[in-house]
Amino acid sequence: ATIFGADSHNFSNEFPHIQMKRNAKAFLQAFFMSGSDVTDAGYDNAAGNTLGSFLLSINYKKKGWQVRAYADHFFDDHSQLFFEYWWKDALLGIEIKLPENKFINNIVYEHIHTKDQTGPIYHDHTEAVPDQISGRDDYYNHLQLQGGWQHWGQAIGNPLFKSFLYDEVGRLYFKNNRFVANHFAISGSPAKGVDYRILYTYSRNWGTYDEPYSMVLPGHSFLAEVKLSSNKWKGWNASVAFALDRGQHAGKQTGLQLTLRKTGCLHRK
Repeated sequence: ATIFGADSHNFSNEFPHIQMKRNAKAFLQAFFMSGSDVTDAGYDNAAGNTLGSFLLSINYKKKGWQVRAYADHFFDDHSQLFFEYWWKDALLGIEIKLPENKFINNIVYEHIHTKDQTGPIYHDHTEAVPDQISGRDDYYNHLQLQGGWQHWGQAIGNPLFKSFLYDEVGRLYFKNNRFVANHFAISGSPAKGVDYRILYTYSRNWGTYDEPYSMVLPGHSFLAEVKLSSNKWKGWNASVAFALDRGQHAGKQTGLQLTLRKTGCLHRK
């Protein structure tokens, strides 16, 4: 995915206003991850903000059991797209669907690691030092398109990239993109018309390479939800959810959500 061809306005004294290319050549450069930006200072990298992921999934089914193992490797530039560096950052998960029972239907475990980012050093080749070191990928952040990979202030695809909406300084900058986390979840249907799910995530957070935390900050997030439905009231269901965050990174927050939902036609002739 690529964001390109925009006008960027920021508070940087060096680049307060950047007008990016938006012609046919710009479209081709975005597609082939080529070209350069004004801030590249003569070192061709890639026009715009380009990122993506490699996905792998293996499924097994037998006698009511279903097991799915999957891997999602996120990349933020050429170095990991073209295998220049070994993939140390990835999400690894396993999902188990049990045969029909009254207790647990699904079990999910996920482990995610984003600490490496092709290493802590970035250096463009020069006459004095000809080596090219493509580290410090700085996931989700971008110098020109400030705010990076987000929608209305929320990280796209992964909430563990802590939204800058919670940054007391008010910058368009994800100040935590290096973390290791484990996620556990179960769901079930203990009775007819009653469904539940329980989720828990534990994370350890390092900040960013440019602005590391002074110490590793732990984070705990928990959600429990119960959903009710009835054949008598088709299309209607209600749910109640309780959630909390704890730890030095996530802070102390508690929430309760009540939902009444109707699906289908509201009126039938």
